[in-house]
Amino acid sequence: MLEDYKDVLQIDDIMEILKIGRNKAYDLIHAGEIKSLRIGRKIRVPKACMIDFLTSPLYNNSNDMFCSPVKKRKGA
Repeated sequence: MLEDYKDVLQIDDIMEILKIGRNKAYDLIHAGEIKSLRIGRKIRVPKACMIDFLTSPLYNNSNDMFCSPVKKRKGA
């Protein structure tokens, strides 16, 4: 499905895969619809979390620490 992408996706990858803009990509991540993680100031989406989002209309909200929603930064 996403063979051409690395195991950890960047925002630009999400935009390309879903054919959406940057703001919509961030909205989906901040809402927790696409599970992600923060590395420093960067947001990354594990490929497995992206596949879950793409294949499950009712996303399974697991308590998996690795795929937890990113909280919006104060002042952002």
